[in-house]
Amino acid sequence: MTEGIPNKMKAIENRYELDAEGSCGKECVICQAWSKQYARTPEMFSREIKNWTLDKDVAEELQRNQNEKRKQLDKEGEVRTREILEKLNTGK
Repeated sequence: MTEGIPNKMKAIENRYELDAEGSCGKECVICQAWSKQYARTPEMFSREIKNWTLDKDVAEELQRNQNEKRKQLDKEGEVRTREILEKLNTGK
């Protein structure tokens, strides 16, 4: 869900539909995985969301992509932490 639901639309719409525009970001590995699954089995998405599943290869790719993203964010965090510590140590 990428946007809220106005009160007058509650119980009419659930807005759990896939967002083809990628409002959560073009780099969202979760949206990419579900979009890939949708391309394969669009009929699955007419069922309740609790019954949706990713194919094994799509789920494995998602896991790899999430792990890569975590590593990237960890590295960026380490760099930022060093920058902050340097500023604190130099008094700037």
